[in-house]
Parts: sequence; C-alpha cells; structure tokens
Amino acid sequence: MAKDVFDSSIAIEIRDALNGVLLYSSRFNWKLYEAFAEAYSVYLNILFKEGNTSKDLAEFEKIIRKKIGDIFNTKFRDDTFIATLSNVVASYANLAKATGCLIEY
Repeated sequence: MAKDVFDSSIAIEIRDALNGVLLYSSRFNWKLYEAFAEAYSVYLNILFKEGNTSKDLAEFEKIIRKKIGDIFNTKFRDDTFIATLSNVVASYANLAKATGCLIEY
C-alpha cells in the first residue's frame, strides 16, 4: 500500500530527514570552508612572504602544490571530516527513503 502523504508520521519523518540534510550539509560545508580558507592563506603567504624575484614560476608552483596538498591531505583524512561526510550521505539517504525516492542501480 502506498504511503499517504498526509499521514502525520510520514510528515514528521520527512521533516526530520530535511533537518538532518540541512544540519549535516552545513557542517560539511563549514569543514570544506575551513580547509580551503587555510589553503588560500598558505597560498597568499607564499606569494607575499616568499615572493622574491629570484624564484621562477615552476619553483613557486612546486612549493604551493606541496603545501596546499599537505593541508588537503591532513584535513580531508581527518576522522571528523570523514564522519561529517558520512553523516551527509546518510542524511540524504534518509531523505530519499522518507520521500520514497530511492534510486536503485
């Protein structure tokens, strides 16, 4: 039997799923913001503090890639980032389940 959209338990389930999506998505986006803000800060520090004319462009690129890569490697392998990403995926799955929009592959 199909779910009745006006059933209060279904409405509550959808509301809770939407709240989860909003909560975990905002936490995940904040973690992304923190990682990219730190990487951008490092980038600017390299350009302005180490930015002398004796270094060529290829050397700057190598330094920047290494330092920013280290930041992303550290931030994106952190247990809290992984848990946050898992929560986002789970919350979207709950929303799909609550709305009856499950996609099977």
